[in-house]
Amino acid sequence: MLERQLEKERKHGQALQALRTEPSHEKLSFSDLKSLCEALEAADEEVERVASQLLEANKVFPYQTIGSAFAPLIVRESTSFNSNEGPSQSSE
Repeated sequence: MLERQLEKERKHGQALQALRTEPSHEKLSFSDLKSLCEALEAADEEVERVASQLLEANKVFPYQTIGSAFAPLIVRESTSFNSNEGPSQSSE
């Protein structure tokens, strides 16, 4: 029974791979890789531009680092800070 399930999963994976239309980065030619690199650099510049605009406008930037963009900063009520009272302490 386990062997049948594994075979079914393997065939499903192969079917999904066959549907994939985008070439993997390993199959790209040098010129395609160069174009990809240029596109990534342009995207990086755009991110920096938008981040600068947000900082200049005193808008809250939702991520503290690039890595945290994948896990947005979560501010809990129990860790909020009121300048008049100091850090709040939840008694729950």
